[in-house]
Amino acid sequence: MEIFDVDALRAHKKRATLSFSQHNFLHQEIAERVFERMSLIKRTFSKALFIGPHSDLLAAMFQESDKIRSRTLVPDSLISPASIVPYRDLQVDLVLSFLHLHWTSDLPGFLWQTRQMLKPDGFFMACLFGGDTLIELRDCLTQAELELKQGASPRISPMVGVKDMGGLMQRSQFFLPVVDSDRLEFMYPDLQTLLYDIRGMGETNALLARSKTFAPRRLFSRTEELYRARYSDLNGNLKVTVEVIFVSGWSPSHTKPEALSSGMMRPSVLSS
Repeated sequence: MEIFDVDALRAHKKRATLSFSQHNFLHQEIAERVFERMSLIKRTFSKALFIGPHSDLLAAMFQESDKIRSRTLVPDSLISPASIVPYRDLQVDLVLSFLHLHWTSDLPGFLWQTRQMLKPDGFFMACLFGGDTLIELRDCLTQAELELKQGASPRISPMVGVKDMGGLMQRSQFFLPVVDSDRLEFMYPDLQTLLYDIRGMGETNALLARSKTFAPRRLFSRTEELYRARYSDLNGNLKVTVEVIFVSGWSPSHTKPEALSSGMMRPSVLSS
């Protein structure tokens, strides 16, 4: 079942490219964390595939590294497993998915197609926003809408949790899957600045079920009132939580047995 409006999502990403460098601090921070995790993998990869609209940020970090000999970027892969099918014949030994899987309606299909692209003993690593991302905004926006409209419309995308990703990696038959999360916290002076950054990142609402009418100004002023009452510091700054899930796994080979669909091989799930 489709969850996201593909045309709206593409339009949001395209609009964000105009000033993305002014709002990419979060992407830069997460790219550095992916690069750090990759540095722990004591292996050189001959051919890598970088997937995601802003995967060029991550690819640039490997320019001076000898860990990857050649790379291919797939910047337009957003929410459809079919969008990476044309690259399956590349048979790469590394796939890096950067901050786009939270926009995927068919996450199991995407993971399965990704594993098909990997050579035996190939490595996959992905990062995506997890379920606690913008939890404060979600809480206050929902409460404000319930007060003003006696009902809440979907405004923030559903996101998977750490245990969910562990199960999906096992279902896709990755070997030695590892899933962990980082919880990042930021402070914003006001709600408008936060929403401006979300828009600048291309992460605004693209749900098919979203309301197509303009939200009343009172909705956001009431949201900010609730936000300041519940999640602000002594200076009135608003707390913003971002959960980033990191997932990795290997494709089976003659030296690594197939993942068991019966569940005998358990993914390693960590949380921080």
